[in-house]
Amino acid sequence: MMCRFDLLARFLTQSNHFNENEMKPKPISFMPNSEGKTSVFGIDGLSELEIRQIPVLNNIHTRNNAHPYPYGRAEINSIHIEQNNLVIDFNNNPSRHADIFNWPNDKDAKLSIAQKLASIAELKLHQ
Repeated sequence: MMCRFDLLARFLTQSNHFNENEMKPKPISFMPNSEGKTSVFGIDGLSELEIRQIPVLNNIHTRNNAHPYPYGRAEINSIHIEQNNLVIDFNNNPSRHADIFNWPNDKDAKLSIAQKLASIAELKLHQ
């Protein structure tokens, strides 16, 4: 059974993926990986504690031993993803996981979409 989530979280594992002073994620945080996908998790109906457990349960971590867990997350509604002609694969592997794909091939076009998503997303830092 496929689950669809409205509210998505992109966990931020690098300190250069957000601007703490402006409390905004940076466009780089939404850029796709080498496979053309951006990994997110559906967080509808979860408490703050449950959201913060997602990276722990799914081995999402930073490369910084002093700060092993994600710095925070960028929250965005799935409608904003789809309005930019991206597709969300709610694959639920692992639980609540989805991949954003259908990114354009052109680097500038990719960056433009990532900039739009970052400007809309809400930064939640994990203190």
